[in-house]
Amino acid sequence: MLCIIQTRMSSGRLPGKMLMNICGKSILERVIDRVSQSRKVTKIIVATSDQDDDDVIASFCIKKGVEYFRGDLNNVANRFFQVVMNEKEASFIRINGDSPLIDHEIIDLAIDYFNISNCDIVTNVLPRTFPKGQSVEVVLTRTFDKLINSGLDAEQKEHVTKKYYDSPDNYRMVCFTSGGSYNNINMCIDDSSDKLKLEKVIKKTGNKDLKWKDLCHYF
Repeated sequence: MLCIIQTRMSSGRLPGKMLMNICGKSILERVIDRVSQSRKVTKIIVATSDQDDDDVIASFCIKKGVEYFRGDLNNVANRFFQVVMNEKEASFIRINGDSPLIDHEIIDLAIDYFNISNCDIVTNVLPRTFPKGQSVEVVLTRTFDKLINSGLDAEQKEHVTKKYYDSPDNYRMVCFTSGGSYNNINMCIDDSSDKLKLEKVIKKTGNKDLKWKDLCHYF
């Protein structure tokens, strides 16, 4: 299944964070590496903006041999739509680029739920029981097409799947949980303090690709 990683350099709280080095690898490289471990992801595309400051993301992808797409900075939903239309994919996975510890087993689990369900979206963020930074969504393209063409407000354009959560009665949504309550743990990179914390965690783990539950102990 196609996985689209959403990313940009113009973060308000930590500009340029996607290519910041953490223990030998950039944040974006860590996300790509973790997603690549999935048994069910067949293709990865980095979706970034067409703004000048995202030229470096395009250059990074070319250097690493990773496919990328560039579109509107603020209309991220349309950026995703253009990718899936170009790829002619019936469904896709959405991963945020600020999730350098994303666990590929959660991605595979989400795909499993999607494959056995007749649904429009599979999500593990409603309710949030996994740590922040372990969020996965699998979306049916056919419904996403209708959603895009139904008219989105500014927030819904920026936050790709927000309309599903704004109108849950209009969509077939499957939600899966962790079996516990880990929503108080933050594994994503929002600001400089998150980056420092992540560096400490990665050093403590010996830079190993641990599963999300094992990582919780370090947070």
